[in-house]
Amino acid sequence: MSIRKRGYQEKEEQKRLNEQIREEEKAQKEYEKALKESEDEEKRFSKAMEQARKEMAGAHGAELQKLQEKMKKLEEALSEAQGKETESTFDGATN
Repeated sequence: MSIRKRGYQEKEEQKRLNEQIREEEKAQKEYEKALKESEDEEKRFSKAMEQARKEMAGAHGAELQKLQEKMKKLEEALSEAQGKETESTFDGATN
């Protein structure tokens, strides 16, 4: 094999490796963005739940029932947000 041919192959291999590195860095950034969004979503739901708990403390009758339903929906949304975070963490561990 000539030196010229070997040099060409090495340059092509380096290009391929650089492209792979760029793709992995892009995937890592996307993962980190998704994880942050999931964490932010979880914080919003937690804050809303805390507010609903405060409102429930002074509520009675129909208002209390309405707030309990709101709390249940928030708990479900929070659970879903936590599930997304877990999925993102798991996906990131495999990359």
